[in-house]
Amino acid sequence: MVDLDVDAGLDYRGCNWDDCRNPKPVLQPGEVEQVCFVLAEQARETVQEQADGRLVFGTMGIRWRSEMGSRGFLQTGKLGTRAASK
Repeated sequence: MVDLDVDAGLDYRGCNWDDCRNPKPVLQPGEVEQVCFVLAEQARETVQEQADGRLVFGTMGIRWRSEMGSRGFLQTGKLGTRAASK
């Protein structure tokens, strides 16, 4: 399972297996799965651009279960991007 914890003023839609009703992937050692999210502003005034021009939008959490049933979890630091020039 992969999800986003977005900051205030943002919303997202996942384009991954949970949101598209596709079966969840089963990965073997060394395999990679790409995920995608579409971010949207709820209101322009609520999203704060930082002094260096970055937009911080939140963190991503990844949860999995191994073949032996062991659970794992990884959470990223704050994710962001440079604001587009106006």
